[in-house]
Amino acid sequence: MLCERCGKNEAITRVQHLHSDGTLEEVYLCESCANQEEENKIQAFNELALSFLSMLDGNKVAKNSTSEKKQLVCDNCGLDFDTFRKTNRAGCPHCYDAFYEQILQAAKQVQGGNTKHVGKVPDAFVVESEREEHIWHSENKSKKWLKWRTLRKRLVCAMKFVHWKGKQVKRNDGTNRVLAPVLSSWLSKDGDDADVVLSSRVRIARNFEDELFPFYEQRDAVVERVRRVVDNSFLLFKMEELGILDRALLVEKHLISPYLMNESEHGAVFISPTENLSIMTNEEDHLRVQCLEPGLGLFVALENALRMTEQIEQAHPFAFHKEFGYLTSCITNLGTGLRASVMVHLPGLVATKRLKKVVDALRSIGFVIRGIYGEGSRSESNIFQISNQITLGKTEEEIVSDLTQIMEQVIMQERVSRTNLKQKFHISLEDRVYRAYGVLKNSRVISMRESGEAISDLRLGIELGYFEHISRQKINELLIFSQPAFLRKARGKI
Repeated sequence: MLCERCGKNEAITRVQHLHSDGTLEEVYLCESCANQEEENKIQAFNELALSFLSMLDGNKVAKNSTSEKKQLVCDNCGLDFDTFRKTNRAGCPHCYDAFYEQILQAAKQVQGGNTKHVGKVPDAFVVESEREEHIWHSENKSKKWLKWRTLRKRLVCAMKFVHWKGKQVKRNDGTNRVLAPVLSSWLSKDGDDADVVLSSRVRIARNFEDELFPFYEQRDAVVERVRRVVDNSFLLFKMEELGILDRALLVEKHLISPYLMNESEHGAVFISPTENLSIMTNEEDHLRVQCLEPGLGLFVALENALRMTEQIEQAHPFAFHKEFGYLTSCITNLGTGLRASVMVHLPGLVATKRLKKVVDALRSIGFVIRGIYGEGSRSESNIFQISNQITLGKTEEEIVSDLTQIMEQVIMQERVSRTNLKQKFHISLEDRVYRAYGVLKNSRVISMRESGEAISDLRLGIELGYFEHISRQKINELLIFSQPAFLRKARGKI
């Protein structure tokens, strides 16, 4: 049989040939034609493989292109979502629209399931009808609002507002009271429940609507804006102009945060003459307005902090979102931007080992207990800060009211613990507080830890009636004066 291809040579093999129309044919070929057929098959396979690979590469490019299009980036500040996720800090107000879905899910987790702001809104943001709908957003809201309005009128009548007007105080003249080792006036006075509560603080975070958030970019223009609004009796301190000791002193006086002291490149603080009101600028947010009051005085602190915040807002509008409320660098402060905290002395709960139960109970209802200087700090002298965690989904008044009610329970638990200690362990407790008195009175060298424990025991002894010749104010002074920066300033050391 001759080869069916060339017709010349003898056919020696049978080969299956696939036609372009899909039909399969069996042909008998000679050795030379059979080899050529095999080469044709290999070439066709390679061409098909190359074509397939090219198609895959094209799809990969298309997928990459689609991925790039889907990469979330804020059009205003250029912050990408990966950076936002890693730092947990937004770059500007527009980030909340660029990353809306992601922020919405995160807010549910950190804000106790709340995603809607129900607190104060800027006057210029909505018309009157929309504002009414926002305030009266639920069936029970009208009753709550009427109750708060009545309470607020009573508070305004009873309150003694802080007068900020006064004589201009010169800066950097060596006689500045704020940077001297003296006790702030708000801590030298007794407030409500002063046997347990040293002080109350309300801090409000705000950002200007036309500026990038200071976590990524800090500008002196922010400081200048505030300077033009506040009363000229406020003292301005820029962190870059202060030494480390003066900055530490401001932290120990609770007038600035450790973050402003250590991390803020162009941070500054405005401080009222009575040192009960301070305005931190270029911290994590453009503004952190805080008011301090002696004892359990959260409503007074709230009123004064809101009044100062509104005064600045009238001149320079703040960043606000119709759903998330006032926009902050970190979503943990969204909504009201309000952190209310109370500094408490809890030696009874610590000694009876009941503090852990109190801490667990507080966390379960959206409150947290921290060290003496807030987040990231440790407890000293059995002094703690109790504050709210949730800032979204509650009004400013509800946050303060809830914390006040919680504190009434904590105060009661602490007093019960102290009474139990005195009744069950009278001799050992008396020995303990008198030993503390002897250590503080007669020691020549003492560590910070030992002095803190002794001061706490002595304060407990005073509240239980063991010492009548020592006032509570003296112990409050000792609590602050025993801090490192105070000691170094008092000794004239840098």
